[in-house]
Amino acid sequence: MIWGPSESSFKLLIEVKNYNSTVPNIEVEKFHRDVDSTDCNAGLFLSFGQKIAMKNRVMIGKTTKNKHVSYLSQLNLLNVDIIINTILLMKHNHFQDIAS
Repeated sequence: MIWGPSESSFKLLIEVKNYNSTVPNIEVEKFHRDVDSTDCNAGLFLSFGQKIAMKNRVMIGKTTKNKHVSYLSQLNLLNVDIIINTILLMKHNHFQDIAS
């Protein structure tokens, strides 16, 4: 899903996983390629219930094209981490654009 508020040029690619075991790193690598190959500014990778391979529960990183991505794992439907991290990604990207 690509999400972005209508008054902003910011676009966020969101990927949601619901695996019975740890989400494999190959899925993370594919997500990075998807973020880099679209006109999205950043990405949000969510895993409900399970860990994401080689990632902390809450983590921010970058793709090979230097786009920011946020990883959230072991989520449940009551987590507000999703909203908080989306806002953080948007604000970080907005401030970087202003500083450029």
